[in-house]
Amino acid sequence: MQAQRLRQLGERPAHQDRQNTILVKAFDAQRLDINTHAGPSNSPHLNALNQLQQRNFKPAVGGLEIPVTPNSLLGGGKRVSHVGSSSRDIQVCPRGAAAELRQEIQDKQTFVNDLTEELEDATEEANPDEIANTTQQLRQARADLVELQRRLTMLAHEDRRINQ
Repeated sequence: MQAQRLRQLGERPAHQDRQNTILVKAFDAQRLDINTHAGPSNSPHLNALNQLQQRNFKPAVGGLEIPVTPNSLLGGGKRVSHVGSSSRDIQVCPRGAAAELRQEIQDKQTFVNDLTEELEDATEEANPDEIANTTQQLRQARADLVELQRRLTMLAHEDRRINQ
């Protein structure tokens, strides 16, 4: 066992040895901090710290750096099946946000209708510059309208989910 350990030590690069030394010193500092706390026995905390060190967790500011792997789930292990269902994605909306969003959608629909009329006028006049410009504006306005409608749907879904 010792021969294998010596071989592993001989194969390691110098920067990895320095990094391991720093990690050991950081864990030792945390152990000392736990031991100097006043109060009952801190043995459970020391046992937990030993287990974390064995599992290659690294000390970080204010605690430990938790390694994030492809299999680890953020947000407390909650699997998210669709957009807006995670508690991390919920934002507090002010009262009346839905009404403002509906008004914005109505204004955008009016704007799309006006642009459609302008496009019809431009095609009657056969003005290619105005047709291209109006077509681009109309395309952007429709994309904005779809986004506003999606936001309103999501807001309504969140409101139903929270108030059930």
